[in-house]
Amino acid sequence: MAKKKFGVCRLTGNEGKLVKSHIIPQAFTRPTVAGSPLLQSTKGRGHLKRWTSWYDASLVTRTGEDLLSEIDDLAIKELRRAKLVWSGWNFHLPKDITLGPMSEDYGIRTVDNFNQEAVCLFFWSIAWRASVSQISDMQNFSLPKEIEEKAKLAILEGRIDCSKMPISLIQLSTKGEPHNHSPILDEKVIPALGDAPERTIPIARIYMDGLIAHLHLEPESFDYKNEHSLFLGEGKNITVTTISYEKSFQYNNLLNIAFESYFGPLSSPNFN
Repeated sequence: MAKKKFGVCRLTGNEGKLVKSHIIPQAFTRPTVAGSPLLQSTKGRGHLKRWTSWYDASLVTRTGEDLLSEIDDLAIKELRRAKLVWSGWNFHLPKDITLGPMSEDYGIRTVDNFNQEAVCLFFWSIAWRASVSQISDMQNFSLPKEIEEKAKLAILEGRIDCSKMPISLIQLSTKGEPHNHSPILDEKVIPALGDAPERTIPIARIYMDGLIAHLHLEPESFDYKNEHSLFLGEGKNITVTTISYEKSFQYNNLLNIAFESYFGPLSSPNFN
């Protein structure tokens, strides 16, 4: 029988028994065929058979995990209800996607009656977990300390001001192969608009179950307020951009993972 590990909860600050806590919920990381492993890069060490998404057994106590689970449960139900994730499709493409006039690989959809605060809090909680986690798969992901503390406070309070921590969503409009993809730090180019010049801003990118979230790490860069905003919490509805799986970064990344697993990172082709 495994011994219980004691320590300080990274969320509540209290001491107690530490429990297993998933960085990304298992509900959004299930393989296509039940019982089969998820694909993950091993940098040339062959296939790594991972049967579940990443978890950290040294992150939180039961009290902390209960707070995270409550956030997860509400967001999972909301994302599935809105058909923003593959596991909410029931084999049918969301009918409200408007495809682009030049290509069926790109489109948009507007989601109304959507609990934006719950989903915003969910993604920031995942970013917080990944940032404070000590497991090796999260070693390259670290939020600025000020944002990390804001996310932690939002989790503890159970609410968040979405406009101060902007998130935009991109949905994959065709189904693909599920795989483990850790949150990453990236940059995003904001095109010039009016008198405002083109800008490059830092983001955190989180992917799961056919949905990508861009968490913008410089909230002061945004001043949007309209009925159909691209950012959670900026309007009554949320406008989501869509891209087919076959044209997405995720598809290219899966090919890279397959090459890296067998041959190592230096042998990976440049699909980006």
